[in-house]
Amino acid sequence: GQPDVGKVKADEIFHCPQSLVASIEAQFLSTGMNPSSLKRKTKETFKADETTPWGKDKTMEYRRKEIPIPKRGKFHCVHKTADGKCCTYNVAFSFMKQRNGFKILNGRRPDGAEESSYNTNFCLEHSHPIEGVCAGVDECFLVSKQDDLTLEEVEFIRTLAEVHCTIPQVKDGLRHRFGKEKKRAYSSVLINNQLSAAKDEIFGKDRHRMKELTEHGVWTTKNGGVWEMDISDFCELIGIRYQSSFMRQMAMQYGAYFFTCDGTYGVNMYRLTTCPMVTVDCLGMSHCCGVTIGLSENSADIIKGCKAFLLSSLLDESEEVNFNENVDGVVIKNHVIKNSCKGTIFTDNGPFCGPTVLAIGKDHG
Repeated sequence: GQPDVGKVKADEIFHCPQSLVASIEAQFLSTGMNPSSLKRKTKETFKADETTPWGKDKTMEYRRKEIPIPKRGKFHCVHKTADGKCCTYNVAFSFMKQRNGFKILNGRRPDGAEESSYNTNFCLEHSHPIEGVCAGVDECFLVSKQDDLTLEEVEFIRTLAEVHCTIPQVKDGLRHRFGKEKKRAYSSVLINNQLSAAKDEIFGKDRHRMKELTEHGVWTTKNGGVWEMDISDFCELIGIRYQSSFMRQMAMQYGAYFFTCDGTYGVNMYRLTTCPMVTVDCLGMSHCCGVTIGLSENSADIIKGCKAFLLSSLLDESEEVNFNENVDGVVIKNHVIKNSCKGTIFTDNGPFCGPTVLAIGKDHG
């Protein structure tokens, strides 16, 4: 269950480490300070073979991280005044074996001696005003540290990282989703760090994975498919033509007579245009029979793809690509489409001839 959270008092005993941390944090944050201004120091942790009241578990969750349970520690405000003095607000604690719990220290050693060298006097008052600390423009709180992000904001950033959103896009999304209502502004540096960490976790350190890409291309070629890459003079990848062995069989049987293609821009982080080529079999099912990727949707790349994928053996780069021609009453404006209309989908040859005959019968069309 959730730990009980209440006011922290000197000499108070907490038997649960989660309740100890939750109560101290609630005491601090109730004064209006920022989560990033709360500092935790661990003086000592429990040893692996040490017996504790809560069993063998020696770790706990703190600010979305798994940390060792502290045996002795302190929470304090990290704010410094103009003269360089640290804030006096602090709460120190230590595990008391005879009480089976954590005791809030009050500036005295357990033996009664005054002024412990470890702990300053128990103090729950800030030496500086809280209002306006770490505030951004327009009286908005400037979120500049990870600890100031809420769980909802962290998950929101992670979701946008999966689709490769840019820093301005994430910043604008946070502002509309959380900032306007809660009067919060977000640091670009923090967003950049959060996006990088999320992408490393999701995609790994090598996000482009060029080695895996080329290895997949070699494997595709060895297994009867097509893999061609266009490299610029600056050694940049500017185009790919991909066709698996199954796609090639579909192209040979159906794609040489009919296919459609259309470019889709902005569907990848490289801003390359992906152009899938789709054909239809004798049962009306659509099949992808090849994919070209290039800098834009242009006829030259489509013609290269058609030749590589065996989609139009009549095409020649010297022929005019865009023109108007009337084929059976339909105005055709592209050479690829015109050649695709010259034939019948039901052929006597091809890798799918047998299944086609069994499916529709010899006397069909």
